[in-house]
Amino acid sequence: MNFKVKFSVIIPTYNRADLLPALLNSLVLQTFSDFEIIICDDGSVDNTSEIVNEYKDKIDIKYILLENNGGPAAPRNAGIRAAEGEYCAFLDSDDEWYVDKLSEVSKVLEKGFDWAYHDLDIKKNNEITGVVKARDYNKENAMESLLVNFNPVPTSSVVVRTEVLKQVGFFRTEKSFHFVEDFDYWLRLVKVNTNSFAIKKSLGIYNDHEVNNSKSKLQIEKLGDIYDLYNEKLKSKDVTLAKYYAQFSLAYNSSDNTLCKQICGQMIKLKFFHLYTFKALIKCMKIK
Repeated sequence: MNFKVKFSVIIPTYNRADLLPALLNSLVLQTFSDFEIIICDDGSVDNTSEIVNEYKDKIDIKYILLENNGGPAAPRNAGIRAAEGEYCAFLDSDDEWYVDKLSEVSKVLEKGFDWAYHDLDIKKNNEITGVVKARDYNKENAMESLLVNFNPVPTSSVVVRTEVLKQVGFFRTEKSFHFVEDFDYWLRLVKVNTNSFAIKKSLGIYNDHEVNNSKSKLQIEKLGDIYDLYNEKLKSKDVTLAKYYAQFSLAYNSSDNTLCKQICGQMIKLKFFHLYTFKALIKCMKIK
């Protein structure tokens, strides 16, 4: 198969005109130049298209306007269909890459890996507050390992060989997968291909935005559903524990004290007293 460029950068967006300039500037400044940008607009009603047009003379951009689908899955799928690159690189429209991102990933892929991912710095209120770690997983038991490790694959860091993506299929667009369509996709990806490499270096920025309580509760619910779905066949006690721990972490980070106590109570009821959950349980019990 002939490819036009090495990388197709797939960016789903919806009403993010205020954030797109920072993202697009980070792409204009890339030290690696053999790539195209595919912006898949999920029916924005702001001036997204105008912002994109301002950059068409600076960089290779395709702009695809879709009807509103209510999530990034359908826009990502449109990007995969339109991709002319040997690899697809995913980038959410509120995140950014450092200038050496594609160059560093290219060096890794040239060693024979089919996909790669990396650390992302966390930015909140214009300050770097932490790092989303690209963690290794057990390739002999990949699906369970991803679940137990609470999804060690940051979405805006992932670059996958296009032919591998086509083997996996598309992101699920059903509402039941909303908020967790990326995690679901990585679980399906490792079922097909584990020839991956985790780059232990921050090559971009994950922008941490405030999430309202109703949205946070929905995210926590959907996360639990994903664990239950994949654990139907695995029947792993470690995966069940990981589900509650992951849900607890989200609830704790969103300061939902009531939900923290509920999840903690479920863990105690099921007698999940593993050593590595002890500190989390203590924290939860201290919530007033």
